[in-house]
Amino acid sequence: MDKRLVNRRVVESLIRAGAFDAINDHRASLLASVGMALESAEQASRSANQVSLFGDLTEAAQRPALIAAPRWDTKERLQNEKLALGFYLSGHLFNIYRDEVRRFTRTRVGELGSLSPGDYSGRTYWIAGVVMGVRLQNTASGRMGVITLADDSDSNEVIFFGEVFDKFRQKIKEDELLVLEVQLRARGGGRTVNGEYESAGEARASIRAVNALDLTEARNRFARGVRLTCNGASSGGRLRDLLTPYRSGRCPVSVVYVNRGAACEIDLGDAWRVNLHDDLIKSLSDWLSPENVRIVYNDAVTGDR
Repeated sequence: MDKRLVNRRVVESLIRAGAFDAINDHRASLLASVGMALESAEQASRSANQVSLFGDLTEAAQRPALIAAPRWDTKERLQNEKLALGFYLSGHLFNIYRDEVRRFTRTRVGELGSLSPGDYSGRTYWIAGVVMGVRLQNTASGRMGVITLADDSDSNEVIFFGEVFDKFRQKIKEDELLVLEVQLRARGGGRTVNGEYESAGEARASIRAVNALDLTEARNRFARGVRLTCNGASSGGRLRDLLTPYRSGRCPVSVVYVNRGAACEIDLGDAWRVNLHDDLIKSLSDWLSPENVRIVYNDAVTGDR
């Protein structure tokens, strides 16, 4: 193919978007091999007019193997699709976190716009979503940040005013999960007087952030424990080594021990309270398997007030 039309950047974008999945779905390996493949194609093009005794057999024998690379996890795959296409194609990044965050956030992003203006004043809501875009905007009262937050219901803009934006700006990263405490304000169509909303047409909700947590902070705020299930094949020394770097936290740990004859649950005590960092959850899940690592939240979802 004409490399002026299908250059390295085009091939990389096609790989990121999954265009070669029917041939080979290992996108990380394909992407790592693009440079080598283009060089191989150049060499084949230069020798195209040379006669070979073995014909196509020689060319096939000289075709290089793909470069080995770890497969992308779901998050990496979706981020690369967005990099190539501008949107997630094979799923939504929020779905990675959905089952967990729905245990401590009641309100969906898509529900905020349909709430009654009477719910705007004073009340706060906890929502969770993936940051799809960030922009800065200058106003008469100063600079503010506007993010597009999306979950599995819809997307909406959330405003961070002045000091709030400066306080949380390090957490506002595109393609990352944010758990937000927000307030609603009426924007157009009426006004609030002495706590009562006076309608003068169609009102819209302005969503304003008052607090922002990343996933680790949200776990530490809302979780009431982490429960680990293991059996006689699990090493207590290994568990100690995994927990020790994270013992600065507030979350209690309990171990559910099961063998053929009995089962019991052991609380490790205050000295072994941990910080629920994502690296800890991943290392425990890799060791015990994900279904044996359970973060326990309150049965009744908390947060709204």
